[in-house]
Amino acid sequence: MTSLHMLGHMVSMAIVAALVKQIVQLNSQVNELKEEISKLHGQSNCDQCVKVAEGDERQDISPKDNEQKHILNNVLLSDGEHITIESSENPKDAAGKNEVMNNVFYENEKRHDEKNPSEKHGQENESFKHIDNKNKYKSVDSDTLKDEFQDFRESSQLADSLASKAQFSSSVMCYEGQNELCKFESICYSSRVQQFVIFVDESSIFDNALTKDGSVSVSLVSVPGHNAKSITIATLPSKVSGNIDIKWVNEMTLLFQRFLPDNFMHMFHDDLLPLHDTLQFVQSHHSWESNQPYNVKLFIFEEEDNQLSEIDKYYSIFSKHEIMFKSDFKDFPTDFTCFKSMFVGLSKTTLWYDYGFTQPQGPLANIKVKGSHIRRTAAFIKQNMPSNSRTVVASNYVVLFTRKENRKILNEIDLTLAIMKSTGIQVVSLDGAVHSLAEIISYVKNSMGVIGMHGSLLVLSMFLKPGSLVLELFPYAIKAEHYTPYKTLCEIDGMSLKYKSWTNQKQENSVGHPDWSDEIGGLSHLEEAAREAIQNQKEVPLHLCCSDPSWLYHIYQDTVTDINQVLAVLMEILSNSKLETEQNFIKPAVYPSKIINVSCVYTCRKGADLCNVSLTWETPWILEYVLYSDLQYDIILQDGQTGTNGNIKMWTVDINNFDVELPARSYLHLPQKFHVWIRGKFNDNINGPYSDSFLCNLG
Repeated sequence: MTSLHMLGHMVSMAIVAALVKQIVQLNSQVNELKEEISKLHGQSNCDQCVKVAEGDERQDISPKDNEQKHILNNVLLSDGEHITIESSENPKDAAGKNEVMNNVFYENEKRHDEKNPSEKHGQENESFKHIDNKNKYKSVDSDTLKDEFQDFRESSQLADSLASKAQFSSSVMCYEGQNELCKFESICYSSRVQQFVIFVDESSIFDNALTKDGSVSVSLVSVPGHNAKSITIATLPSKVSGNIDIKWVNEMTLLFQRFLPDNFMHMFHDDLLPLHDTLQFVQSHHSWESNQPYNVKLFIFEEEDNQLSEIDKYYSIFSKHEIMFKSDFKDFPTDFTCFKSMFVGLSKTTLWYDYGFTQPQGPLANIKVKGSHIRRTAAFIKQNMPSNSRTVVASNYVVLFTRKENRKILNEIDLTLAIMKSTGIQVVSLDGAVHSLAEIISYVKNSMGVIGMHGSLLVLSMFLKPGSLVLELFPYAIKAEHYTPYKTLCEIDGMSLKYKSWTNQKQENSVGHPDWSDEIGGLSHLEEAAREAIQNQKEVPLHLCCSDPSWLYHIYQDTVTDINQVLAVLMEILSNSKLETEQNFIKPAVYPSKIINVSCVYTCRKGADLCNVSLTWETPWILEYVLYSDLQYDIILQDGQTGTNGNIKMWTVDINNFDVELPARSYLHLPQKFHVWIRGKFNDNINGPYSDSFLCNLG
């Protein structure tokens, strides 16, 4: 078995995989193999070769230098496929390879004899002949070969072991900025040191990926500039890759970390929305409308218990495969797990808010996300989320997010009754600490809107129907204009949500908790003067995330709402809102297509009072495919003289031809030509593109 072990260090992954596959599929062609072996008898010029294919030319190799040349053994297996094994020419290695080849012959004979006992030649212990490296026959006991080959076949890890010895190189390409959302080819993970490594040589490609101190650092989260959640990927020469034990993962894999999954705002804004957008990019052929899980493995680079939590399940719905965590690799039998193709990081396209790590929080400067991104993810989650035992139907109600531990609405019952009495709208109170996330989403998506104190549950507004209302309440001294993640969400193009806020202006209607722990607003860790200053503030100063004591003290206050003020804001939203169902919600506007085939006749008769301009054009071609009303055309005529910007005239007409007479009293000063542009428009405000400039000459 020593020779077999040495063989494992020389055979490439692809060759061994094919060899093992063919060994399993060997059938009853032993007669043909015997015939071919007999043809080889006496061929003494073939040095170190095995030939079994009928009609195949002999493979002659005459190495001059044992340290530089290679041995090639060609075997034709039962389905006619050739397997070539290549290794440095070492007498021990060559002998080991001859053992393997003859073991293949023996297994073929054994299977044939079992199926055709009447054709069995000789006795059970008859010696089986094979070719040594001098191309001469010698006898080997068949039982010995049988035992040796059986050990070979029963080694369940042989294929992986042999494949792991194949040398390879890695490459990386980054898509969203340098070292952001990167795709790695052949990247390996060591569970022992919990780090990744790539193997590089002159063939490795580094596209938009920066190496520093011999490593590649990539962010694992979507939040920009947060380097606490990133990985540093080491590099090794590719020649090292052939000397380590490897387990390969062939499926496309996405590696990332969650930002703060216990907070719903972070869970959806930082994780689930970017995750969905990233998967759509990774698996670009996946239908957006299908809402089916993706054929991509998710590797969340965190420790995790064996049992998935409720929150974990909202990540798992995006993949057809089970989620992988770091802990899943602890008991792997190999030193390294290597991934054929792995994306690292999450897309930042769907983000809209900056939490204030380097500057006070607020909307991102360049928001790329559209309502279509968010609604597509919301639809995916609604279809695939863990089942909710309670059936909720759309009706005339709003959801009031309540809190039982902190940031409470102290007159919640009175507020609820007042809303119901004043508006006729029912109120459903939901608490994130009591109700499951699936249950809350089910209520929200069928409601007219949501009301709640500033908090992460308000991110679930993304599940509201277009035209729904969002009323956000703030404790005393919290300026609403400084904390706008949910206002920004509602105002994203395509969300069409009606947002208003209310802030408690009366300090006597607030209850602070200075004796609580500092992470939920306590002040006992501060000097007395600092505590008094914070408690007497009328407005929280601008600050950075995330442990400012003034911010925490005031945001965790309990509040007695001014019911009349809250009702006034609510009535304002209702009076200005046209609540619409998803069925009758106006989809993105259809615009008239570009006007083409413009023609013009421009005539002036000398001595006449008027000159005539006659224009015609084709109607927008899309009209035959869409329903529309109130189609009009804007026409622009401009003096065609070079270098002039004056003499521009504009008209709007209802048909696709236009005649206008221009005064001829200044005939001598009329231009010899005009430039003409025409565009279509729906409903007086949905404007299509202008036609190409058309030159109208004086006839």
